[in-house]
Amino acid sequence: KIRYNRIAFAYFIKKLKEEDETSKNILIIGEPRCGKTTISNALFQRNKNYELVRGDVFSIALNSMLRKKVMSEAKSNNGVYEINIEQTLVPERVITMLMSNIADEMNIDLRKAKRKMIFETHEISVEDANKYFIPKGFDVYCLGMPNETKESLIKAIKLNDDKDDWTANVGTFMLEMTCNQIICRSKEMQKECRKYGIKFFDTSGNRKEKINKIIEQIETISVK
Repeated sequence: KIRYNRIAFAYFIKKLKEEDETSKNILIIGEPRCGKTTISNALFQRNKNYELVRGDVFSIALNSMLRKKVMSEAKSNNGVYEINIEQTLVPERVITMLMSNIADEMNIDLRKAKRKMIFETHEISVEDANKYFIPKGFDVYCLGMPNETKESLIKAIKLNDDKDDWTANVGTFMLEMTCNQIICRSKEMQKECRKYGIKFFDTSGNRKEKINKIIEQIETISVK
């Protein structure tokens, strides 16, 4: 009986070690236009034991529902509808908790199928990735363009984006503001990644040349 318990315990430890050595769930975060979608698509296509989760789909749907609700309830004042823009946006904390819960539920089903996930979103901050996703066993990677220039980023967007991208529907002034925000936020996220020990990939400059190297690095670290 004692011998059986020892064997059972040894088998349990062996399975735990094997689980630790398998592929990891991957979270890819960062500012828009930094290569998250390109990299997550490539990882998904190259590694058949992964499922791909687009976190931003859920936040877009939630914000759309809230916006429609607020607009439908807005009251006219002499033909003018007064709407507080902040009321049409789902709070960041709600989005973060939603995505954390989605990851939990997905992981339950994927674990049964012995599969992993690539979770991609620009909605999760570095701090929240460290707080909510790393404890779940995710490997976290952050992309940004801290060394990009506004002019080169605008040029790249106009060259690579098509009519279905959101950038096709904004004016020059808004596009310039957006590019400045992407660069500034990338610098902030790079600092936060150093603080929390999260891998940061700089995709400034010739992004296409860097993408393949980033994919290979992620596979080496996270995909067994």
